[in-house]
Amino acid sequence: MGLFTRLFARLAGKGSRGPTDDFWYRPYANPTGSGIDVNEDVALTYATAFSCINKLSKTLGTLPAHVYERLPNGNDRRAPEHWLQRLWQKAPNHEMSAASAREAFMANTLSWGNGVLEIQQTRGGRPGALWPLMTRHLTLKRDDRKALYFEYNLPGEESRVLRMNQVVNLAAFSLDGIVGRTPIQVARESVGLGLAARQFQSAFLRNGASPSLVLRHPGPEEMSEPAYMRLMNSFNEKHQGSGNAGKALLLEEGVDVKTIGMSLKDAQYLELGHALKEDICGMYDVPLSMIQDDKRATYANNEQKAIDWVVGSLLPWCVKIETVIDNTLLNGGRRYFLKHELDGLMRGDMKTRAEFYTKMLRVGMTPNEVRRLENLNGIGPEGDRSFISADLVPLDMIDQVVLSRGTPTGSPPSEPQEPGDREDARAGEA
Repeated sequence: MGLFTRLFARLAGKGSRGPTDDFWYRPYANPTGSGIDVNEDVALTYATAFSCINKLSKTLGTLPAHVYERLPNGNDRRAPEHWLQRLWQKAPNHEMSAASAREAFMANTLSWGNGVLEIQQTRGGRPGALWPLMTRHLTLKRDDRKALYFEYNLPGEESRVLRMNQVVNLAAFSLDGIVGRTPIQVARESVGLGLAARQFQSAFLRNGASPSLVLRHPGPEEMSEPAYMRLMNSFNEKHQGSGNAGKALLLEEGVDVKTIGMSLKDAQYLELGHALKEDICGMYDVPLSMIQDDKRATYANNEQKAIDWVVGSLLPWCVKIETVIDNTLLNGGRRYFLKHELDGLMRGDMKTRAEFYTKMLRVGMTPNEVRRLENLNGIGPEGDRSFISADLVPLDMIDQVVLSRGTPTGSPPSEPQEPGDREDARAGEA
C-alpha cells in the first residue's frame, strides 16, 4: 500500500472531507513538549492568554483618539472636521462601531502577529471606510517586481489581492518589521504547559479528585472474571467522579486499596498555575492586577500600577498605531496626525489632581484646559486666558497691575526690611 493510499484510507476512516470543509482551512497546530498541540485558536482557550489579549484589545479599542492639525506657530489643534476622526472614533464602516472594529484589529494583531485594515476608497479617491480583516486568511507575498502584497482567501469566496497602499498593516514584535510574531508563536511551550495543567486538573476532578488507586487482592488464586468485572464496575460507578467523593468504600474478597501517584498539593499545581500566569502576562506586558489577580496589590501601589499599565503596556502600542496610521492615511503626519489621549488613564485621586492643576494654573495652563482634562465643558473665551503666579492675574494685564501698585515693570522689587529697620525708620520720622 502506497503512502497516498494509506493517507486517503485514513482520511476516509474519519469521514469524507469536501473542499470547503473547515479541516483544510484550520490553522496548523505546533506540537509541544507537554503533548498539547498549540495554535492561535487553541491558545485562546487558555484563560490567561485570552485575558491578556482581551484586556489589551478592549482598552486600545475604546481609548479616545483625536486627529490634530499642526499650526504654523508650532501649536496643535484638534481637527474634529477631518474625515479620519469619524472613521477612527465613530464608525469605520456601515456595519461596525469604531470600538468593535478597533478591538478586532488589535485582537488579530495580538493573536496572529499582524492586524490588517482594508481601506475602501470613495469616488474622490479619499478613504471612506476601514474594514478589519481576519489575519488567518491573509498571506503576504512579493510580485515579480519584489513589491509586497496580501492575498486574502476567505473560505467560499474568490481570492483577492490587496496592495500595501490598500491596507493598514500593524505588526507586533517583528524581526523584519513586516511580519509580526506573538507570544503564542514564540513561547507556545508555556501555553501548552498551561493547557496540559488544566487538562490534568479536569481529569483529576473527573476521576474523583484523589490520586490513582490500586485495588489489591490478597488471595493466592486470581479473582474470577465475574468477580473482577463486578468489583470494577461497582467501584467506578459509586466512587469515580467528583460527585461521588466522600462515599463509603465497600470491598469484597479481602481486597484492599493502595494509593499511588501525587495529590495536587504534592504536584504544586497552584504554584505552577501562578508561575505560568506570570509568564504569559510578562510576554504580553500586562500586569497581573489587570487580569483580576490582586494578590500582590495594595491600596498604596494601585496608582503606581495604573501608571505602569499605561506607560509600560499601552503607550508602546499607541505609538505603533499612531505611526502606521500617520504613514498610511495622513501623508506621513506632515500636517495632520493621530494622537491617543492617555492623560485620563494616568489621573490620580481627586486631591492629587487638584494639587497638580493648582500648580499648572500658575505656569500658564488655562482653566479651560484643566476642565477639558476632567471631561468638563469650557467656560467660554474667558477660560482660555493664561495666568501667572504673581497674584493669578491675566498675562496681558500684568503691566497695569504692577503699575497700579507703584512699582515700575522694569525695576526689580525692593528688598524686604527687617523688623529692626522698620523701628529705626519710625523713630527717625518721629
